[in-house]
Amino acid sequence: MNKILVIDESPLFRKFAISLLEFHGCKVFPSRSGFDGLNQLRKVRPDLIIIDDALNRQSVNNFLKKKSEDINIKDIPVIFLAKSFSQERIVELCRVKVRRFILKPIKVDKFLTTVGSFFNRDFFIDSSECQLNLHVNENLILVEVARGFNRTKLDLVHWKIKEIMLANNIENPKIMLLISDVTIDDENLYILISSLLAIPNNTDDVKILTNEKFVKNAIKTNPNFETIDICNNLIEAIDAFFGKKGLENLTSNQDMVHQIYLSTGDNYETSGIIDLNFSEEKNPRQNQV
Repeated sequence: MNKILVIDESPLFRKFAISLLEFHGCKVFPSRSGFDGLNQLRKVRPDLIIIDDALNRQSVNNFLKKKSEDINIKDIPVIFLAKSFSQERIVELCRVKVRRFILKPIKVDKFLTTVGSFFNRDFFIDSSECQLNLHVNENLILVEVARGFNRTKLDLVHWKIKEIMLANNIENPKIMLLISDVTIDDENLYILISSLLAIPNNTDDVKILTNEKFVKNAIKTNPNFETIDICNNLIEAIDAFFGKKGLENLTSNQDMVHQIYLSTGDNYETSGIIDLNFSEEKNPRQNQV
């Protein structure tokens, strides 16, 4: 089993890395700092190190320096995550065995391909078509799934919502799942809904907006989902969530409706470290997360 040391200050990212990489058969050793990471590195001697540049620069540099000075661990390859890289920084890091550089927010297909290359393995990446968007406005998080269910992408949704909640101090999210233009895939549908139900404190805070008959039938016949409201249109969904107060915001001006409920507000942070798109994809909408 391939051993990977993941050094990142974010507890959420460490949990995400464990979930993602152990699903693909690796053993992940999480660490929250360069100091702790160095201790684990000497103890575990992993096959690969993934480190985030968001750590204190002095801590990162000290970790890499100490690693390069120890003959037992100096040749362990390193993947470096950062929001940007200067040419000078790349040259500096290459001197201490950093072998790959990945920009944040990470594209999961690029990330898995890069990690797998160190082990001469091809990690499973679902190539199925799927358009996936997330929007946030106040405590409402809208998840749009269209054109199919892609397992690799759907597994990111839970973590991306958690990331958005932390970044925007959302404690009691209401999640609206909008499903359209998809083919029958009960297994991935159940996985997606189950992951969403695990986020809010109350399962009543998850609603589904769809006209897809197979989606409705699949949900209604599953006893685990019997409390979920299935809505046919936006008015029903807003009424189910907010009652009359929410409906007062609905007007004949469809642009206003979209702005209020189906887009991301200007003051919300959504970039983070996890990207829902693959490497070759462009955001189909300006407000896509």
